[in-house]
Amino acid sequence: MLEIDDLHVALAEDNTPILRGVSLSVRKGETHAIMGPNGSGKSTLAYVLAGRDGYAVTRGSVRWNGEFMTRVRAEANKLGISEEILKRPLNVGFSGGEKKRMEILQMAVLAPTLCVMDETDSGLDIDAVRVVSDGVNRLKGAERALLVITHYQRLLNYIVPDRVHVMAAGRIQKTGGKELALELERSGYAEFRAEAV
Repeated sequence: MLEIDDLHVALAEDNTPILRGVSLSVRKGETHAIMGPNGSGKSTLAYVLAGRDGYAVTRGSVRWNGEFMTRVRAEANKLGISEEILKRPLNVGFSGGEKKRMEILQMAVLAPTLCVMDETDSGLDIDAVRVVSDGVNRLKGAERALLVITHYQRLLNYIVPDRVHVMAAGRIQKTGGKELALELERSGYAEFRAEAV
């Protein structure tokens, strides 16, 4: 499950070496403990495994579930996410579109059985909506349920729902097929606001 091979790590700011050849194999179902005095590199190992900034891997490798980063890079490529973005701290300095793409990338890599996407199209230009929607559509499958929350029908041109629900006053007021979204685009939510009062 986790394979660490000859891992050498230094502080990024001044190249001070901290880890000097750590090798470790943790198989599925096993529990391993790392012990040692202060300053031995225990926390640094944890930070590097978590991808924390401030450390540079100077030699060696870490593999989780086989070639984990190979999978991440492949999924990122499908979403138009550059290698440089993968090296940045999550969402630090990201545009709205980059944040949404990273959310979809996380879903693709983590493979949850339920994906809840709250206003996935918020702040996205039309090109970004298409890229993000393509990523969401690749996640569709018999073992996964998707719940897409949106104000606008435009997203549903790309992520076509099986069912559409209208919520007002804290409950589902109407349910229908994908044509309900088109009807709402034409008529708005006025009918449901009146019912909610």
